[in-house]
Amino acid sequence: MIALYGIGPTLTDAAIIFRVRADANGSQPSPWAWSIHRTGQAVPFMRSTLTFASRALAVAAGRKALARYQHAERRAEAQARDP
Repeated sequence: MIALYGIGPTLTDAAIIFRVRADANGSQPSPWAWSIHRTGQAVPFMRSTLTFASRALAVAAGRKALARYQHAERRAEAQARDP
């Protein structure tokens, strides 16, 4: 499950750079959750609602979520150009 916060500029804005973070904020056995931030923004615009057993699993899931988001944005932009 993914939570989105304040989706703003599209991917065509060249200055947007994303980073995936994993933080331990849950309880054992799955304390890790991912969040995706835009450069210069402290508040994430996406974060997981699920937790993961390791930091590596959380980062991998966050990267997949970011790839899905970027793919959907590119597709929407292409459809807007060529209706």
